[in-house]
Amino acid sequence: MNTLQSQNALHIERLFKLPNGFVESLSEESDWGYVIKVHALFESLFTQFLVEKIGVDEIRSEIYKLPMNGKPSKVSFLKSLDAFESVHSSNINGFIGALSQLRNLIVHHAEQLNFSFDDNFEGIENIDGLFFFPLKLFMDSYPDAIRDNGGKTPSKEILKKLSKQALGENPRYYFEMTVDLVLCLMSLYVENASINNENDFINKQIKELSVDIVGRITASNILDKDEQVE
Repeated sequence: MNTLQSQNALHIERLFKLPNGFVESLSEESDWGYVIKVHALFESLFTQFLVEKIGVDEIRSEIYKLPMNGKPSKVSFLKSLDAFESVHSSNINGFIGALSQLRNLIVHHAEQLNFSFDDNFEGIENIDGLFFFPLKLFMDSYPDAIRDNGGKTPSKEILKKLSKQALGENPRYYFEMTVDLVLCLMSLYVENASINNENDFINKQIKELSVDIVGRITASNILDKDEQVE
Protein backbone atom coordinates (compact mmCIF):
# COMPACT_ATOMS: atom_id res chain seq x y z
CA MET A 1 0.00 0.00 0.00
CA ASN A 2 1.13 3.54 -0.66
CA THR A 3 0.92 6.26 2.01
CA LEU A 4 -2.56 7.46 1.02
CA GLN A 5 -3.95 3.93 0.94
CA SER A 6 -2.40 3.18 4.35
CA GLN A 7 -3.91 6.34 5.85
CA ASN A 8 -7.35 5.47 4.53
CA ALA A 9 -7.03 1.85 5.64
CA LEU A 10 -6.31 3.17 9.16
CA HIS A 11 -9.35 5.46 8.91
CA ILE A 12 -11.56 2.48 7.98
CA GLU A 13 -10.16 0.37 10.82
CA ARG A 14 -10.81 3.12 13.38
CA LEU A 15 -14.25 3.88 11.96
CA PHE A 16 -15.44 0.28 12.34
CA LYS A 17 -13.29 -0.61 15.38
CA LEU A 18 -11.25 -3.18 13.48
CA PRO A 19 -7.79 -4.38 14.55
CA ASN A 20 -4.82 -2.38 13.27
CA GLY A 21 -3.59 -3.86 10.01
CA PHE A 22 -6.91 -5.60 9.29
CA VAL A 23 -7.35 -4.12 5.80
CA GLU A 24 -3.85 -5.03 4.67
CA SER A 25 -4.17 -8.53 6.17
CA LEU A 26 -7.09 -9.24 3.81
CA SER A 27 -4.54 -10.05 1.12
CA GLU A 28 -3.75 -13.23 3.10
CA GLU A 29 -7.33 -14.49 2.77
CA SER A 30 -8.41 -17.14 0.31
CA ASP A 31 -10.17 -15.80 -2.78
CA TRP A 32 -13.53 -16.80 -1.27
CA GLY A 33 -12.77 -15.17 2.08
CA TYR A 34 -11.36 -12.06 0.44
CA VAL A 35 -14.50 -11.43 -1.64
CA ILE A 36 -16.82 -11.95 1.35
CA LYS A 37 -14.85 -9.69 3.69
CA VAL A 38 -14.27 -6.81 1.25
CA HIS A 39 -17.96 -6.88 0.33
CA ALA A 40 -18.82 -6.56 4.05
CA LEU A 41 -16.42 -3.59 4.30
CA PHE A 42 -18.07 -1.87 1.34
CA GLU A 43 -21.54 -2.54 2.82
CA SER A 44 -20.46 -0.72 5.98
CA LEU A 45 -18.77 2.11 4.07
CA PHE A 46 -21.83 2.70 1.90
CA THR A 47 -24.05 2.70 5.00
CA GLN A 48 -21.77 5.17 6.76
CA PHE A 49 -21.58 7.41 3.69
CA LEU A 50 -25.37 7.41 3.32
CA VAL A 51 -25.83 8.26 7.01
CA GLU A 52 -23.34 11.14 6.69
CA LYS A 53 -25.00 12.46 3.52
CA ILE A 54 -28.48 12.37 5.05
CA GLY A 55 -27.17 13.67 8.36
CA VAL A 56 -29.48 11.60 10.57
CA ASP A 57 -27.64 8.93 12.57
CA GLU A 58 -30.92 7.55 14.00
CA ILE A 59 -31.79 5.87 10.68
CA ARG A 60 -28.53 3.88 10.54
CA SER A 61 -30.22 0.60 11.51
CA GLU A 62 -32.75 1.03 8.70
CA ILE A 63 -30.05 1.81 6.15
CA TYR A 64 -28.15 -1.32 7.19
CA LYS A 65 -31.21 -3.37 6.17
CA LEU A 66 -31.17 -2.02 2.62
CA PRO A 67 -29.54 -4.23 -0.03
CA MET A 68 -26.47 -2.87 -1.77
CA ASN A 69 -28.07 -2.86 -5.23
CA GLY A 70 -31.51 -2.65 -6.81
CA LYS A 71 -34.42 -0.38 -5.93
CA PRO A 72 -34.45 0.72 -3.21
CA SER A 73 -30.86 0.17 -2.13
CA LYS A 74 -27.81 1.91 -0.73
CA VAL A 75 -26.51 2.48 -4.25
CA SER A 76 -29.80 3.88 -5.57
CA PHE A 77 -30.16 6.31 -2.64
CA LEU A 78 -26.59 7.58 -3.10
CA LYS A 79 -27.28 8.00 -6.82
CA SER A 80 -30.35 10.08 -6.06
CA LEU A 81 -28.23 12.29 -3.79
CA ASP A 82 -25.51 12.73 -6.47
CA ALA A 83 -23.14 11.66 -3.71
CA PHE A 84 -20.23 10.79 -6.00
CA GLU A 85 -18.29 13.00 -8.37
CA SER A 86 -19.29 12.24 -11.96
CA VAL A 87 -15.80 10.93 -12.75
CA HIS A 88 -16.21 8.28 -10.01
CA SER A 89 -19.93 7.50 -10.01
CA SER A 90 -20.24 4.94 -12.81
CA ASN A 91 -17.00 3.17 -11.91
CA ILE A 92 -17.72 2.85 -8.18
CA ASN A 93 -21.34 1.81 -8.70
CA GLY A 94 -20.35 -0.58 -11.49
CA PHE A 95 -17.72 -2.17 -9.28
CA ILE A 96 -20.08 -2.56 -6.32
CA GLY A 97 -22.73 -4.09 -8.58
CA ALA A 98 -20.25 -6.60 -9.99
CA LEU A 99 -18.82 -7.36 -6.53
CA SER A 100 -22.31 -8.01 -5.14
CA GLN A 101 -23.04 -10.38 -8.03
CA LEU A 102 -19.86 -12.32 -7.32
CA ARG A 103 -20.44 -12.32 -3.56
CA ASN A 104 -24.00 -13.64 -3.97
CA LEU A 105 -22.79 -16.36 -6.32
CA ILE A 106 -20.12 -17.73 -4.01
CA VAL A 107 -21.96 -17.32 -0.70
CA HIS A 108 -25.21 -19.05 -1.73
CA HIS A 109 -23.74 -22.07 -3.51
CA ALA A 110 -21.81 -24.71 -1.57
CA GLU A 111 -19.90 -25.74 -4.69
CA GLN A 112 -18.32 -22.28 -4.66
CA LEU A 113 -16.74 -22.67 -1.21
CA ASN A 114 -13.40 -23.30 -2.91
CA PHE A 115 -13.87 -20.42 -5.34
CA SER A 116 -10.68 -19.07 -6.88
CA PHE A 117 -10.12 -16.35 -9.45
CA ASP A 118 -7.63 -18.50 -11.33
CA ASP A 119 -10.10 -21.35 -11.85
CA ASN A 120 -13.17 -19.22 -12.48
CA PHE A 121 -11.88 -16.10 -14.23
CA GLU A 122 -13.39 -16.88 -17.62
CA GLY A 123 -16.79 -17.54 -16.07
CA ILE A 124 -17.00 -14.41 -13.92
CA GLU A 125 -19.84 -12.14 -14.97
CA ASN A 126 -19.21 -8.43 -15.44
CA ILE A 127 -15.43 -8.62 -15.54
CA ASP A 128 -15.32 -4.99 -16.67
CA GLY A 129 -16.95 -3.90 -13.42
CA LEU A 130 -14.71 -5.95 -11.15
CA PHE A 131 -11.49 -4.96 -12.85
CA PHE A 132 -12.31 -1.46 -14.09
CA PHE A 133 -9.11 0.14 -12.79
CA PRO A 134 -6.52 -2.18 -14.41
CA LEU A 135 -8.70 -2.43 -17.54
CA LYS A 136 -8.82 1.33 -17.98
CA LEU A 137 -5.18 1.71 -17.05
CA PHE A 138 -4.24 -0.85 -19.67
CA MET A 139 -6.48 0.70 -22.32
CA ASP A 140 -5.20 4.21 -21.62
CA SER A 141 -1.52 3.28 -21.72
CA TYR A 142 -1.41 0.55 -24.34
CA PRO A 143 -1.88 2.69 -27.50
CA ASP A 144 1.19 4.77 -26.68
CA ALA A 145 3.33 1.70 -26.17
CA ILE A 146 2.27 -0.70 -28.93
CA ARG A 147 0.66 -0.23 -32.33
CA ASP A 148 -0.52 -2.79 -34.83
CA ASN A 149 1.35 -3.64 -38.02
CA GLY A 150 -0.39 -0.86 -39.90
CA GLY A 151 0.86 1.75 -37.45
CA LYS A 152 -2.64 2.37 -36.15
CA THR A 153 -3.77 2.53 -32.57
CA PRO A 154 -5.58 -0.71 -31.68
CA SER A 155 -9.35 -0.46 -31.33
CA LYS A 156 -10.95 -0.51 -27.89
CA GLU A 157 -12.29 -3.98 -28.63
CA ILE A 158 -8.77 -5.29 -29.29
CA LEU A 159 -7.44 -3.51 -26.22
CA LYS A 160 -10.15 -4.98 -24.03
CA LYS A 161 -9.39 -8.46 -25.32
CA LEU A 162 -5.67 -8.03 -24.70
CA SER A 163 -6.19 -6.51 -21.27
CA LYS A 164 -8.45 -9.38 -20.24
CA GLN A 165 -5.71 -11.78 -21.33
CA ALA A 166 -3.29 -9.90 -19.09
CA LEU A 167 -5.78 -9.93 -16.20
CA GLY A 168 -6.28 -13.65 -16.64
CA GLU A 169 -2.64 -14.29 -15.82
CA ASN A 170 -3.08 -12.96 -12.27
CA PRO A 171 -6.70 -11.93 -11.66
CA ARG A 172 -6.44 -11.84 -7.85
CA TYR A 173 -3.62 -9.25 -8.03
CA TYR A 174 -5.61 -6.97 -10.33
CA PHE A 175 -8.80 -7.46 -8.32
CA GLU A 176 -6.99 -6.38 -5.16
CA MET A 177 -5.69 -3.36 -7.06
CA THR A 178 -9.25 -2.28 -7.82
CA VAL A 179 -10.44 -3.05 -4.27
CA ASP A 180 -7.63 -0.94 -2.76
CA LEU A 181 -8.52 1.98 -5.03
CA VAL A 182 -12.27 1.87 -4.30
CA LEU A 183 -11.68 1.43 -0.55
CA CYS A 184 -9.44 4.49 -0.65
CA LEU A 185 -12.05 6.52 -2.56
CA MET A 186 -14.89 5.45 -0.25
CA SER A 187 -12.85 6.28 2.85
CA LEU A 188 -12.18 9.76 1.48
CA TYR A 189 -15.85 10.29 0.59
CA VAL A 190 -16.97 9.22 4.08
CA GLU A 191 -14.36 11.35 5.81
CA ASN A 192 -15.19 14.40 3.69
CA ALA A 193 -18.93 14.03 4.38
CA SER A 194 -18.22 13.68 8.11
CA ILE A 195 -16.08 16.85 8.11
CA ASN A 196 -18.81 18.77 6.28
CA ASN A 197 -21.35 17.64 8.88
CA GLU A 198 -19.04 18.66 11.71
CA ASN A 199 -18.56 22.08 10.13
CA ASP A 200 -22.33 22.47 9.75
CA PHE A 201 -22.80 21.47 13.39
CA ILE A 202 -20.12 23.92 14.56
CA ASN A 203 -21.65 26.74 12.49
CA LYS A 204 -25.07 25.93 13.96
CA GLN A 205 -23.62 25.97 17.49
CA ILE A 206 -21.90 29.31 16.84
CA LYS A 207 -25.15 30.77 15.53
CA GLU A 208 -27.10 29.51 18.54
CA LEU A 209 -24.42 30.81 20.91
CA SER A 210 -24.45 34.21 19.20
CA VAL A 211 -28.24 34.44 19.49
CA ASP A 212 -28.02 33.43 23.16
CA ILE A 213 -25.34 36.06 23.90
CA VAL A 214 -27.33 38.80 22.17
CA GLY A 215 -30.42 37.72 24.11
CA ARG A 216 -28.55 37.88 27.41
CA ILE A 217 -27.14 41.32 26.61
CA THR A 218 -30.55 42.63 25.58
CA ALA A 219 -32.25 41.21 28.66
CA SER A 220 -29.63 42.76 30.93
CA ASN A 221 -30.19 46.19 29.39
CA ILE A 222 -26.43 46.54 28.87
CA LEU A 223 -27.07 48.20 25.56
CA ASP A 224 -28.83 51.47 25.16
CA LYS A 225 -32.26 51.23 23.59
CA ASP A 226 -30.89 52.47 20.27
CA GLU A 227 -28.30 49.69 20.28
CA GLN A 228 -30.63 46.86 21.24
CA VAL A 229 -31.11 44.07 18.72
CA GLU A 230 -34.66 43.10 17.89
